[in-house]
Amino acid sequence: MRLFVSYARSDRPKVDPLAQRLRQAGNDVWVDTDLAGGQVWWDKILDQLRQCDAVLAVVSRSSLKSQACMVERWYATGLGKAVLPLTIEHLDSGALPYDIARLQVTDYSQPDEAAAFQLVGAIMRLPPPTPLPHPLPAPPEAPSSYWDTIADQLSAAVLSLDQQLAIVGRLEGAFAPSAD
Repeated sequence: MRLFVSYARSDRPKVDPLAQRLRQAGNDVWVDTDLAGGQVWWDKILDQLRQCDAVLAVVSRSSLKSQACMVERWYATGLGKAVLPLTIEHLDSGALPYDIARLQVTDYSQPDEAAAFQLVGAIMRLPPPTPLPHPLPAPPEAPSSYWDTIADQLSAAVLSLDQQLAIVGRLEGAFAPSAD
């Protein structure tokens, strides 16, 4: 099974060993850490979404705030890809967005043997991949980051005090403990 792993950057310490275990189970797993220098990163991500059999959506507080994770799930759904949500921490089911809440979620918050077997079973029960739709859905724009917007603002010749304070506020939000 060719799996695309969608996750929030802050969850990488949990995602890397998970991806390795899935590879050991015989899956072809793509994680954005497989990107090479010089690649147009968003184009490569969209290409991998088109090529995969299914998307493993790693669900955490951080991923629920991630614009990139949301866009990846939406595009995968538009392509007709199966999406398997996998929680890596305890979450209130009421906090899940509709596109995840409507699906059976696999709990991997305690990555033990039982959780591993449950995950492998869920992967084995995914529907077989279908051909891509024709025409393909329009590719989504690359998610913007705080840095893109702030860099554009800082390139202005003059910034009012309000604009400067807004930039400081955005930076404080970006560095908050709960930020993605």
